[in-house]
Amino acid sequence: MKIAIIGSSAQPPGWYPPTSHIAAIANRIINDIEASGRTVEAVYVRSTKLLSVDSVVRFLFDNVLEGGYPCYALAPLGNRREDVYLRDIALVDAVDEVYAFFAPGKENTGGTQHVIEKALDAKKKVEVYTFDRDNGLVYLGSDS
Repeated sequence: MKIAIIGSSAQPPGWYPPTSHIAAIANRIINDIEASGRTVEAVYVRSTKLLSVDSVVRFLFDNVLEGGYPCYALAPLGNRREDVYLRDIALVDAVDEVYAFFAPGKENTGGTQHVIEKALDAKKKVEVYTFDRDNGLVYLGSDS
């Protein structure tokens, strides 16, 4: 099974993704998948922009979380808006499930929302989270 754990790159000034919450969710996702008898083959993120949710996820899977799950960042093939759009579609095509995080006040916006919409169109499992202003994790919902 291949999963995507992504987040919005648009962030409020001075806000940084809370690594401990993202690590806890990543562990829960992996444990739930493996408890159901499935195996996580790979984790995908959309970017490695410094201090983004995606870069935190990549750091966690490369350096902190046990299990040796490969983590890949899919970059757009160019600098045009269309390239980012196509990268998001390729991401959804590459994975079985999508877990998305929005920065506070950025819910349901931008490329993260685009990935969610494409995943739902493709009938893939989706879970969505955000953070409150105190970095508390807020579950927004899922497709199931």
